[in-house]
Amino acid sequence: MKAKKFSALILLGLAIPVLTASAFAEWTIEASGYLAKRAAGPVIPLVSLEAHPGSGDIFNSSTAALDKWAPSFKLAIGTTWGSLGFEIRGFLLGKLSNSFTFGSGSIGDSLLFETHPVTHYGLSAHNTITQDHESAFFGIEANLTYDLSSAIRLFGGLRYVNLKETMAMTGLWPDGTEVDTWETGNNLFGGQAGIRARLVKPLGPSGSSFIVTVRAAFGLFNNSADVDFTVFDYDKEAIASDSSLTPAVDAGLGVGFRFGGSFEVFAGYDFFWTGSVAKAADQVAATSSFNLNVVTSTVAFTSLLIHGLKAGLALHF
Repeated sequence: MKAKKFSALILLGLAIPVLTASAFAEWTIEASGYLAKRAAGPVIPLVSLEAHPGSGDIFNSSTAALDKWAPSFKLAIGTTWGSLGFEIRGFLLGKLSNSFTFGSGSIGDSLLFETHPVTHYGLSAHNTITQDHESAFFGIEANLTYDLSSAIRLFGGLRYVNLKETMAMTGLWPDGTEVDTWETGNNLFGGQAGIRARLVKPLGPSGSSFIVTVRAAFGLFNNSADVDFTVFDYDKEAIASDSSLTPAVDAGLGVGFRFGGSFEVFAGYDFFWTGSVAKAADQVAATSSFNLNVVTSTVAFTSLLIHGLKAGLALHF
């Protein structure tokens, strides 16, 4: 239902300048590529040797962390008529993944999953357990804009952000396999308000200009999150859902060069932070021991920071 209302708002915003049939409406299309990464965050123990409980010396949240650079993409389209305007912006972060394998020695190892209470997990001689971790992130926003001056633009509107993660622990034995997975989904929806400042320095009579852009926005979202923990082939599953009100900050700096009156190239740095999402690795501590007959889970929230370098082009017409 939220997605339908959001789509209707976008269509209405795009229709306004058409319905007004203003000959003075100006349009901007902006596309940029990114190298973006997630901040690793604090180290959390996930699997330890039974002799070293709480250490995370087998796996922790950094052994298969998703703090890698990934190709990403951002697209924006906007229109203004007079001081008023409307814009749509979308962001897609390339899928992040990582994997790490631990192999037992000639005797075998007794391990602990750092659930609460802990889960005892034995590896026979020359067996392995592998941690796989992946994540997908995208977002879209629709804003109304107002130009205070030729240099300062205010904006505000609605924004939707989606974050999905999966972390799997796969134990391999000669006579079988056990796969334990934590899957999380986050749906953040709310409002935001911000400001953009463009400092333009003309370069001679050609109409070309050097441009510096500063942007900052503050948002307040409701995050509807869910966690699905499954021990495959052992008929054990724990599903949990929760919601959290979370702030968000989106900011960036860019420098560019405008050729004549319509074509612009730019480069810069952007970051996005939100205070309360459910990441897959954080859910281990929020799950009860799966040595038990009935497994339970709750949703653990933590912050998320995505940042990166960008380069792109814009067309004004």
